[in-house]
Parts: sequence; structure tokens; C-alpha cells
Amino acid sequence: MNKSFYYVINVKEATFFSKKLTRHSIPHSFETGEDFLALPAHEISVLFPDLPIRQYDIVHKMFGGTGKPVPQ
Repeated sequence: MNKSFYYVINVKEATFFSKKLTRHSIPHSFETGEDFLALPAHEISVLFPDLPIRQYDIVHKMFGGTGKPVPQ
């Protein structure tokens, strides 16, 4: 998957967000701090590829803002 942007969430929220994103057929992946960023143990990143505007709008509303761009 081409990684374009991400959000950081609490690990306990991962199942909740995964179910909502899957319900909307929005491609995503989860990565721990070891895999992606230096995150505390209780946080995980949710990564997304470039999305069509309708899917991006759902993600934007779901996470309450704009995601951060993935560092190159």
C-alpha cells in the first residue's frame, strides 16, 4: 500500500477504527512505533494511501481533522 498520510491513536481504539474503516471499504494499515515512528507503547499509527475525496471526507470526519503526511 502506498502510504500517504496517517493519524496517531491509542492502541485501545484500533479495533473500533478498523471496524469503521472496513465498513466503509477504506484501505488502511496499522503500524507500531517500532515500524514507523517513535511512538509510545500505548499509541499506534493508522496509515492511509491517497484516497478518493468521498473516502477522505469520511476519514477526516472520523478522526476529527487532517492527517499528517508520511515522512519521505
